[in-house]
Amino acid sequence: MTAGALNITGTSILQGSVTAGALAVTGESHLRGAVTAGALNVTGTSILQGFVTAGALAVTGESFLRGAVTAGALNVTGDSILQGMVTAGALAVTGESFLRGAVTAGALNVTGTSILQGFVTAGALAVTGESLLRGAVTAGALNVTGTSILQGFVTAGALAITGESFLRGAVTAGALNVTGDSILQGMVTAGALAITGESFLRGAVTAGALNVTGDSILQGFVTAGALAVTGESHLRGAVTAGALNVTGTSILQGFVTAGALAVTGETFLRGAVTAGALNVTGTSILQGFVTAGALAVTGESHLRGAVTAGALNVTGASILQFGASMGSLFVTGASLLTNTTNATGATQGGALTILGGAAIAKSLYANTVNITPNLGDISAELTFTGANNVSSAANITGFVFSNSLVRSFNALVSIVVLKTDETSLYANYELKGLQKAGQWIVNSSFIGDNMGFVFTINGSGQVQYTCPDIADWFSTTMKFRALTTSA
Repeated sequence: MTAGALNITGTSILQGSVTAGALAVTGESHLRGAVTAGALNVTGTSILQGFVTAGALAVTGESFLRGAVTAGALNVTGDSILQGMVTAGALAVTGESFLRGAVTAGALNVTGTSILQGFVTAGALAVTGESLLRGAVTAGALNVTGTSILQGFVTAGALAITGESFLRGAVTAGALNVTGDSILQGMVTAGALAITGESFLRGAVTAGALNVTGDSILQGFVTAGALAVTGESHLRGAVTAGALNVTGTSILQGFVTAGALAVTGETFLRGAVTAGALNVTGTSILQGFVTAGALAVTGESHLRGAVTAGALNVTGASILQFGASMGSLFVTGASLLTNTTNATGATQGGALTILGGAAIAKSLYANTVNITPNLGDISAELTFTGANNVSSAANITGFVFSNSLVRSFNALVSIVVLKTDETSLYANYELKGLQKAGQWIVNSSFIGDNMGFVFTINGSGQVQYTCPDIADWFSTTMKFRALTTSA
């Protein structure tokens, strides 16, 4: 059948080769076979099946398009199913819709409840209302508004989702923006990924830059060049980022790795947390294997397990428990190091082993006993090399007591005089000194060889000595230490 203009009203079936410059069908209709029109308008319940071709195709009412339906511009209004090879330069679907098979459009707009399933391809794809995208859905730009599920192979140059959303499978976008409650599960990949509202990321989520705002859970393999999380957050599994910023109450659990990691607010780090630089602000617990090139903790903190840092700065009340290791440790505020293992040697100190010097500016307790030395004590043994035949009192270097600090002292002095005739002399002296009304008095006693040494003390608290001329003398060595009472 061929016509310049063909108008059909009422129930109709067009079957075979139907050609018209303009074709208008009103009422229930079934177009089957090779139907061709410059402009095709179908109103009412309709089925288009086979090879239906139109420069412009408008379908109003319930419709079913199946087979090779091709139009320069295709507008479908009402409940609709597009199935098979549906191709349009521009495709607009309004109302409940189901797109299944190979649906291709330069621009595709879907409004209302919709399911896109199979091979749906569009230069620009906009979906409004409840939607389910399943299979190979591809668009240069994809905008989804309302409750949505993206499942399978969904690919877009730019993907924007507004409202509750569930992304599952291989979802890929150059830029992915998700607004509202969302779940990302499986292989979700984006050059830049921004999520606003409650979110749950599970599986292999990869983004060049990932920004998450609101309550969030990141679980599994989440990878980003830069990852920023704002609001309550729970990071669990293998979370990797070049730079990771977490703001608000947060839990980091499992394998969390970042070149630079900044955590603000109450935090709990548990498992293998690794960062080139780790900054934690607020109340925090670090537990398990926490490793950082530089670790700064501000606020109340509890470090438990194997915490390792090149440099560790802790500010505020803190507890370090079990194996905390660092190149340098700076702690401001009260801190507690807890370990039930007793010290067994110089390199096995229980809770704290210091392989190097230590400086303590305040009191020192051991097993509930205050063992802090007095300021005037000579706690560490000092050595002085004396002379022979000293007739005038000479100072013993380092053997001095401050008048403002010391009231009395008890000192031990061992003396060894080596002689060339191999008859060396040995003695141990005990000196007792007392500062009385600004004057010092001293008493001495000894055991060993009587070498004729005499000890005195001047008004400045300096201990001095004299000794006779000892035959065959070679050297004199004094070693001394002292306990004091304060002035």
